[in-house]
Amino acid sequence: MANSPWSRRQVLAALVVAAGGVPAGGAQTVGVEAARSHVAATVDMVIGLIETQKPRAEAAKALRSIFERQAALKQLARFCAGRYWRGMADEYKDRYIETFSDHLAYVYAGYFKDFSGDPAELREAMKIVNVVDVGKKGVLVRSEIRPGRQAPVLVDWLISDRSGRIAISDLVVEGISLAVTQREVVSAMFEKRSGDVAQVIADMEREQGKSGS
Repeated sequence: MANSPWSRRQVLAALVVAAGGVPAGGAQTVGVEAARSHVAATVDMVIGLIETQKPRAEAAKALRSIFERQAALKQLARFCAGRYWRGMADEYKDRYIETFSDHLAYVYAGYFKDFSGDPAELREAMKIVNVVDVGKKGVLVRSEIRPGRQAPVLVDWLISDRSGRIAISDLVVEGISLAVTQREVVSAMFEKRSGDVAQVIADMEREQGKSGS
């Protein structure tokens, strides 16, 4: 692995792509072993998808399915809309969640084409180093990725059952919350459109090559 062609960006995109979430809160009953298994399964699913080398559109559909199984996707969609969700008309909420979910999967599936490493080596590079019960927030699964001789990438997975099932509720990569980062991206889209959800939905659809409405 010393001569691995991976960049840190490629490694992170490959492994954290399925971990969209929303900061957890409230009681949880997730056990540490269940949390560990959930993270391991998620990593296995994502690397398995990379191995298929599907075209971007097909990879996005498969990734959307992983999101739905492994992460608190609907909660993430609401969290990312922030104050715009609270003021959103009921008639748009389901459509926004659906479009947001497709858009998120499409964006991250785009990173797969840049991955030039060996997925088998990527499996080997990712290690779970500790699992900690953090009380009401859930269970924190700490991992690191060692791509060749590069410095390890530290990744914390927060697992909770706040959504009604065991799911990834946030991912913190080297101190940066991906849920919060994604919220900033979506907030900027709403601000650009002065809070008009119909236009934001249309923008997301256009980025996927769909016809906006």
